[in-house]
Amino acid sequence: MKPQRLVIVLTVINLTVLLLNVAQTRSATAQTVAPILRARVLEVVDEHNAVRARLGVKGSNGPVELDLFSKNGGVKLGAGEEGAGLLVADGGTDPSSGAHVQTYVQVLARLIGTAERPTTRIVLKGADGRERVITP
Repeated sequence: MKPQRLVIVLTVINLTVLLLNVAQTRSATAQTVAPILRARVLEVVDEHNAVRARLGVKGSNGPVELDLFSKNGGVKLGAGEEGAGLLVADGGTDPSSGAHVQTYVQVLARLIGTAERPTTRIVLKGADGRERVITP
């Protein structure tokens, strides 16, 4: 009987050590953070699976863009070889006319400009549709 008791006691001790080891491994794994997240596009979605934010690279050598979306507007930030830009937009339906209205502020910065694409500018568009362009 003594050898059977010894086997049972050793088995219980082994199982206890195994369970403690598994519990410790799980808690250590849950607390580790991956040092790098690599992807071509990262999207954040809401509870309805609608994309609310997107961070990505357009094409193989294209600009990096960050887009934030809301129901009526959003923010777009981009940087590439030709320059950088920021667009902050809001829109919706005008209660008095029922027409769709879009307002925005656009900031563009380019080192080398052309007639169609100036070097640096700020464009403001109001709810009345008027635009104001500010250049250096």
